[in-house]
Amino acid sequence: MEALAAGIIWPVTSLSRLAPQTLIPSILCVADHSDRVAFGWMNYVTLSIYLVLTLVVGLYFTGREKSTDDFFLGGRRVPWWAAGLSIFGTQLSAITFMAIPAKAYATNWSYILNHVTIVMVAPIVVFFYLPFFRRLRLTTAYEYLEMRFNVAVRLFGAAAFCLMQLGRMGIVLYLPAIALSTVTDLNIYVSILIMGVFCTVYTAFGGIEAVIWTDVFQVAVLLGGALLCVVAIALRVNDGILGIIGTGLQAGKFNLMNPSWDYTTACVWVIFVGNLFSNLVPYSAD
Repeated sequence: MEALAAGIIWPVTSLSRLAPQTLIPSILCVADHSDRVAFGWMNYVTLSIYLVLTLVVGLYFTGREKSTDDFFLGGRRVPWWAAGLSIFGTQLSAITFMAIPAKAYATNWSYILNHVTIVMVAPIVVFFYLPFFRRLRLTTAYEYLEMRFNVAVRLFGAAAFCLMQLGRMGIVLYLPAIALSTVTDLNIYVSILIMGVFCTVYTAFGGIEAVIWTDVFQVAVLLGGALLCVVAIALRVNDGILGIIGTGLQAGKFNLMNPSWDYTTACVWVIFVGNLFSNLVPYSAD
């Protein structure tokens, strides 16, 4: 027999000779993948079709990009609902889809207040920011910084945005790459490269219209996948959804409020105030 410990395979006979105080700190994790189902040709075909479709969308809109106004603003012909879904899909990154659910599973639902602040920020953006930008016919918020102040302030704001997005993209690409490399045995760096290349190509060819319509497609896939996961899990759990809810209630997983005043914890006022301002930034300036 062999044991998987910290990614290294050690014979059990060797482990048995170690003192407990020596063994325990050395083992980081033990995982059993003997029952893992292969990704399968059907899943590979589905994944390939999905990636090819994103490229097709980019190439389709290439012929419509006649000017910078077309590339950056879609010729101002994008339907409002598609633009809205695109914004939603952009904010629904791998952090939202993978990291926050994992955090909620490990703790509770206190982070759901983040989404409450998005609802509170929306009217401010809709009734104040958007009419202002549209009235001035601006392409970006940073264009206004030059109008209001000078080009140095515009460049500083744009550079700060680019640096922040580079850091964010590192996490956003890394999380799905972990999932993809786990289920397909693809090298994690290859997974990151595939995602990065495909996103870059369809964006460069199709401009903002390609980005928006692929986002609409991705939102349907993400939300549809999430709902299917809930159904599939419920079918495999005793008492289904009621069993999941009952177990969660017993473990305190549905607790929404941490009334503590300790700013080092995920208490109500930290999540509420912090996310109120942090959500104002992407929905008004990004």
